[in-house]
Amino acid sequence: LVTTFFAPIATRSLKVVLARRYDSLAEFLGALWEDRVELVSDHPQIARIFVQEASLHPEIVEVMRVVFTERVVEPFTAQVRQLQEDGHIASDLDPGVVMHHIITTFAGTLAITRVFDVDIGRSLDELRPQLIRLLCGALAP
Repeated sequence: LVTTFFAPIATRSLKVVLARRYDSLAEFLGALWEDRVELVSDHPQIARIFVQEASLHPEIVEVMRVVFTERVVEPFTAQVRQLQEDGHIASDLDPGVVMHHIITTFAGTLAITRVFDVDIGRSLDELRPQLIRLLCGALAP
């Protein structure tokens, strides 16, 4: 079910975001944020299943790891390398670490606000520019 139903939904639009060329890190992060917010808004059950079921079922974690490795890691790190070559991300940062930092920032925020329904006093629209500013500052050359 994870590989045939949830993974294609979760990665279809992400592939498009990761394949585009961006003029800035902020532009890339904005596109990525909008894509992930749309996914969680359109398919809230996907995020809930990943968070709830993964902790209870190691076999789901393994399938998710394989799917993530096969469908996300290479295009994401390629995007990071391109942004480094273009001077938007510090070249001394490992692309995998950069990918991890971006994903955990966005996924953590979405999990807290959408999966656990914690009111942090800001809408996702209000959080967007602050998260992008924080990430751009952390990753700047």
